[in-house]
Amino acid sequence: MHDIDEIRRKAMEILEQEVGGPAAAAAQAGMSYSQWANLRSGAQDSKTGRPRGMRKATARKIEAAFGKLEGWLDVADLVDRNYQRHDAELELVVKAWNLADEADRAVPLAWANAILTARSKR
Repeated sequence: MHDIDEIRRKAMEILEQEVGGPAAAAAQAGMSYSQWANLRSGAQDSKTGRPRGMRKATARKIEAAFGKLEGWLDVADLVDRNYQRHDAELELVVKAWNLADEADRAVPLAWANAILTARSKR
């Protein structure tokens, strides 16, 4: 199990992927690159020697800057664990959907309806 600071650091990596790297993420968050990098890496506090944590207010500021819902940084590692793979899979499905005609779309629609019906009965 990870503590909240580890979860938030992982979420910051996801944000970096979304915008093209740590420098772009820092700029979008309104931080210097070094501030962003220290938060993401959990750099040691010079006074205590312990990894720096992220205050709740800082987390909410970052979420707002990226258009994320409040609390996203706290759960992003669970929601987006397979972020890149799912993104690529969804892109593939959308491309196929856009090429398909009405008859071709009937099969995935039937599958989706069957899954949703089965899961809603649990």
